[in-house]
Amino acid sequence: ASRLLARSRSALVCSCGQTCQLNSSPSLSGGSFSCPTCRFRAMDPFNVVMDGRKGLLKLVMMERYVLKDSWQEAHFKLKFNLPHLQQWRKAGNNVEIRMCSLDNCEPLQSWPNMLTCQVNGRKVFEVKPPNAGHKRRDVPKKISPELRSGANALEVKIQDMYVKRFALGLLRTSPQTCKTLLTKVAVRGEEDSKQRVAQIIFSSMLESTGEEVHAQGSDRCSLLCPITLARLETPARGQRCRHLQCFDLKAYLVSNSRMAAFNRRWRCPVCDIVLKPPGDLFVDAYILQILAKTEARDEEVAFDQHGAWRVTAWAAEPGPPSSDEEGVAEPPGATGSAAGGGGG
Repeated sequence: ASRLLARSRSALVCSCGQTCQLNSSPSLSGGSFSCPTCRFRAMDPFNVVMDGRKGLLKLVMMERYVLKDSWQEAHFKLKFNLPHLQQWRKAGNNVEIRMCSLDNCEPLQSWPNMLTCQVNGRKVFEVKPPNAGHKRRDVPKKISPELRSGANALEVKIQDMYVKRFALGLLRTSPQTCKTLLTKVAVRGEEDSKQRVAQIIFSSMLESTGEEVHAQGSDRCSLLCPITLARLETPARGQRCRHLQCFDLKAYLVSNSRMAAFNRRWRCPVCDIVLKPPGDLFVDAYILQILAKTEARDEEVAFDQHGAWRVTAWAAEPGPPSSDEEGVAEPPGATGSAAGGGGG
């Protein structure tokens, strides 16, 4: 509480060059300050904020609108002109309202305890306090259907224990499909990917983790996606991930598009760090080559310190229809493909 009520103001500079004067210093979990504008832009890869002034229509720091007789309430009205709204709609663009908390620098949607939003004199949505014992799922709100070409008026009322800690953005966004995002993720070359594998193995040896598959520093990679449990098609991993295990890029995008918990999206299914497309991810061309050289039955590979690989697990052969005995997984008769792959 003492931190929230501190009167000293902190001047913080974002990597974009914008300077923010805040009542108190936010938690810098990532090690650097991120301004509200950059956080709004990074919030939702499925709805990308347009570049420059075309994207950020209004930025409202709620501390300017705290009521004099109640520091737990804020109220503001603003007018804005949208002369090209019809063209935006034809292009599939939307207008959204997003909010973030200034207590931290995470690009997370954060509504105050209570909020009422009116557009052109009509209430378009309200945010109610979470039910006792439940965590509310905060999601940005699209207000495009309530807008009109030309002059518009927005009115927002909020209540919270500390309303000064919020910033609101009125944004123009462009929806992105899974297919579009899939094409934007960079492909890391085969040699570069192999070198990265060797680096992870070397780090594992230094740390002496000795942990199994899926653990950080493991020397193994399953050829099955941890999301779908099917064979990988487009093996992807995070730029900051320290494990060899890949996941299927399409499955990752689709599963996140269906996730209702907006602020829990974009977590690596292996190590749980935040991985947002396209910049945080890459397609591993070395694993892609291994998939092409292995058989459908091959389910796992292990790497040596140079990045060479060999198959270490296989799917069980289906038993004959008339047999009651369970199939036993055995290595294929010829292991030359694995040995040959390791040499490459």
